[in-house]
Amino acid sequence: MYLSNTESIFEQKFQISENESAEIEKLAADTFAAFHPYINIRDCGKKLWDEEQGAFIPKHMITKEAFRFGTIYDNLSKTQRKAYKPIFTEGKRKGKPFHYWAHYRRGIMSSEKMAEHIQGEEKYYYTGSPRHRALPYLDIDAHNGETDELRAKELLADICSTSLWTPSDRGQNGHFKLYYGPIRTPDLSHPHFQSLPKTERSALIERIRVGLSPKQVNGLFKRAQTAYSRYLAFHRIECDFEVKGHVTEYSHPTGSMKIVSGLLGKFPFAVWNRQRLEEFKSLPEISWFVWERQIQLLEKMLEEKEDKTKINETATDQVAAEQSGKPKSRAKNERSPDPETCAFTKNRLECLSFVRSYYRDHKSIPSHDDFLTHLKINRLYTGDWDDPQTDRPHRTARILDFTLQNFDPEKLGRGEGRWGNFPVLDWLRDYAKHNFGGLTGTVLKYKDKLIFCDDGTIESGRHCQRCNVSPAFVHHCIRVVLTCMEDLAENDGLPEDRIVKAWNLLSGAPAWNRDHYAIVRNFLEDRGVVDIYDKNHGPNKCWRWRKGRNYPTSPEELQRKLKKCRGIDLGYLFPRETMNSNKDKITPYCKVIETNPPMTAGEDVFEHPPP
Repeated sequence: MYLSNTESIFEQKFQISENESAEIEKLAADTFAAFHPYINIRDCGKKLWDEEQGAFIPKHMITKEAFRFGTIYDNLSKTQRKAYKPIFTEGKRKGKPFHYWAHYRRGIMSSEKMAEHIQGEEKYYYTGSPRHRALPYLDIDAHNGETDELRAKELLADICSTSLWTPSDRGQNGHFKLYYGPIRTPDLSHPHFQSLPKTERSALIERIRVGLSPKQVNGLFKRAQTAYSRYLAFHRIECDFEVKGHVTEYSHPTGSMKIVSGLLGKFPFAVWNRQRLEEFKSLPEISWFVWERQIQLLEKMLEEKEDKTKINETATDQVAAEQSGKPKSRAKNERSPDPETCAFTKNRLECLSFVRSYYRDHKSIPSHDDFLTHLKINRLYTGDWDDPQTDRPHRTARILDFTLQNFDPEKLGRGEGRWGNFPVLDWLRDYAKHNFGGLTGTVLKYKDKLIFCDDGTIESGRHCQRCNVSPAFVHHCIRVVLTCMEDLAENDGLPEDRIVKAWNLLSGAPAWNRDHYAIVRNFLEDRGVVDIYDKNHGPNKCWRWRKGRNYPTSPEELQRKLKKCRGIDLGYLFPRETMNSNKDKITPYCKVIETNPPMTAGEDVFEHPPP
């Protein structure tokens, strides 16, 4: 009876998993059908390891030379295909034979790859379709921790009202459908056409009749990026902005195919479900003529506002110069100062960080004199401090009042500035130093790397790298992780950037290494010191941590175990088999493993590049 119940429960769980997999496959197939008209399935990309930059970056899955070989292969007959054996003449594959499925067919976008992206297994990228349709990708990035990406999204959403917006891990992403083919001839008697010069009017009519070429539509992408960036800068938006998803250009200048790859855009699959798919399907197409007209109007508006701003600044300088009896600070045609170097911007950016640090140290709101003292001591000002003509006192008072109106002490992160003040962590550090050596783990070197054997066969799989983590790194990482565990954020969240921030705040910090940290973190989880019960990572969501069954509870307990097992065993916290007893033995730092080695840590280690 018990066995039958167990089998029925297992069958029920397997059926649920099978149903979910079938639902994702159906969603991916419908998504591929919806995106297919707007992307070039033979020129998509994914994140691949780059040895020069030492990181995973988006790259085209099919190289230019492989695309030429694959295109020729598709147009050959079966007999000709057997005799067609081209050799690569450039790149890392120089001198190697071309394999149709490995080098070309495997890189074509499909519904299976979209299913991998939707499930979070991979990240794929796209370029616009060469058949008169594209999918411009509006990329708002907060690389340096800017907080105005939502404001930037609102400004661009007003202009591109037919966009689908998706949050990312460091910004906002927008997509809209663009048609750049021939359009219905508009009314040529319109004043807009009549005001154009004859040559420009003829060129515009020709573009309306035949549509834009890939080179022309890519020029429109760059023009839109420049105009939108100026528009965001005019509204004091500090985020980076780009327009991606360009169209790949194909030409045959001398009989051989010439390819200019388009700039890759990311699919909006960070948050994707059936409802989001229906939203994408309902988006109307915008013709290139309408988009170009919108960009022209935006450029004209920006020129008028910038000219008006320059006139106002010049008039203000003239009045100030007349009142002070000094010469004008700027000539009429000179550019205004860079807003990033003006005193107002410096004081505004410094004020919020000063208020936060002052409140953490004194548990009170700073006064205007405190702010001025901070600026003077740290020389965060321009010009002469004792100049009676300066507007510094009034300017800083206004900035401080505005900052305090929007300052909420309850939103400050807990525990910042108290790193390393827990006695249990000091005992743990000494305990680990006395009994524990280094660690050995594996990190991903290549994922799904193809190996071309001498017999003509192709092998693929995970290719890892075994690394030795130094004892100093292990000791410090344990101390930092458990320090953060004593003061978790809301909902037990512990983002990696908080660990990185705490890393250098504790004394004796070695150089940070993300792979080595992952090995130590997974070791602590395997030994029951910490329990990471939720590893679903997404936008505005990190892993959820809690204390494990073997988490140290008090310094007295550690001291008892230290006296009881001193120099012999690490007890419940560090098993004896992990100790490095032979410290004089010289072992290589890295050893490449060409098979799938057993993992001592979680599979998430493979998400990071090797050190």
